[in-house]
Amino acid sequence: MFTVSQNKKSIEHIEHHIIGLYETQPTSLSFLEQWSENEGFKRLIKKKQIPSTYGAMTSVLSEEGRMYYFIGLGKKKNEQTIPSIRTVISTFFKDHHNLMYCDFVIYLDTFLLCENEVSQLAEVIVTSRFKIHDYKEKTNKVDKNLSHIYILTDLNKSEMAKQLKRGEAIGVGVNEARHFMNIPASLHRVSDIIHKVEVWKKQSEFEVDVLNQTDIEELGMGGLVSVANNSGQLLCISYTGCEHPSPHIGLIGCGVIELGQPLRKVGAAICIAVLCILSTLKPKVNVSLIMPVLSETKSLIEGEIVCSYQGKTIEITNKDEKEKLLLADAITFAKLKGAAQVCSIGSGQDEIGEMLGDEIIPMFVNDQNLQKRLEQSAENAGETLWALPNYKPYRKLLKTSHLADVTNGNGAKAISLTTGLFLQEFAEQTPWVHFNLEATGWRKAGGSDSEEQGGTGKLVRTLAATILSMTQNE
Repeated sequence: MFTVSQNKKSIEHIEHHIIGLYETQPTSLSFLEQWSENEGFKRLIKKKQIPSTYGAMTSVLSEEGRMYYFIGLGKKKNEQTIPSIRTVISTFFKDHHNLMYCDFVIYLDTFLLCENEVSQLAEVIVTSRFKIHDYKEKTNKVDKNLSHIYILTDLNKSEMAKQLKRGEAIGVGVNEARHFMNIPASLHRVSDIIHKVEVWKKQSEFEVDVLNQTDIEELGMGGLVSVANNSGQLLCISYTGCEHPSPHIGLIGCGVIELGQPLRKVGAAICIAVLCILSTLKPKVNVSLIMPVLSETKSLIEGEIVCSYQGKTIEITNKDEKEKLLLADAITFAKLKGAAQVCSIGSGQDEIGEMLGDEIIPMFVNDQNLQKRLEQSAENAGETLWALPNYKPYRKLLKTSHLADVTNGNGAKAISLTTGLFLQEFAEQTPWVHFNLEATGWRKAGGSDSEEQGGTGKLVRTLAATILSMTQNE
């Protein structure tokens, strides 16, 4: 998909050229003087007849018949953030979607990106190619082939190739999560998910185990059994990128297929995206991905007592809070698999979007070192996390049962916080974080940015950056 070039002759046959343009820095001009022979074209830039204000987009046809696209980036690099650069590049490719079917050149050095920021350029280009699958009657029209992209730069060629491969892998993962979320429940089956993950058996780094309803019952996973209506499966995919024994990460996400409830499978969508990234980049870390998947759920009865896999008993005080029961057993399972750090992903039912909107991802975390690593990774990836308070006095809201250790609901008070405190009962002292994607995992029409309606793939970039930052030496 990407080819790094430092040779002008290698791009002479390309008709489409993309250039970043800052107002106060002549990088674009000097770079074009190095690579372009068209004097008239250079004069347009010198006379500032091509706007460089942030978000301005200008197309110019040169005398040689080449099309040059200028993306305005504002005054100077240090006034722009990575998210703002991501946004303007994404907008450009969405407005010029036909470029995705033509080979084109990006004059990388005109964007003034650091080496570790180049991966985000690749990721934005890949995610801009995302197209929602429709279910209309198919025609005989031949699908167009996607373009090849040439990156023209003076930067280190091998390092650029590495960063572009990383960005492409993450972009493919984000798109995979979005596709998974967008499959209508009426056309999505548990067997489809199992078949999807079993593909990774072919790679030596992966082991795939599928526990069926009988296996789950025999293990004593009362939380999962209480919710699954004879369709429950527990998928465990182990990725071993480090040969020597070392602590590894446990990533947990549910895949509950329900009509009209696409967010109930957001956790599984994120896990599958991470699997795609691991299979491409093969980092030297060990990861276990745990996914409870089911297509039908039982009706919980308030007052019933459920015995979790860990042994704690749970009184059902809210018949709608089913996801907690699945995650509780999965957290225990991940710990028994040897996970030294655990990350659970849920959709919640707590209206947290009214407080944080649809861009900020709330998390509940019990370990400061893990929190710092996640926040740094999110910043590097262009996403925003917000740590909810781990307010221990609210634990008493879970301890109101006379019959069980905890309850699964506490009315309408501090639902986001008590969900975190409930799951922490099962994480215990293991470093653990829970992400609530209730507001950020699905884009409704008329959202706060230009993304299409449907699955967003948010959190994939942060988790990928976190996992890739870990090494076998830790």
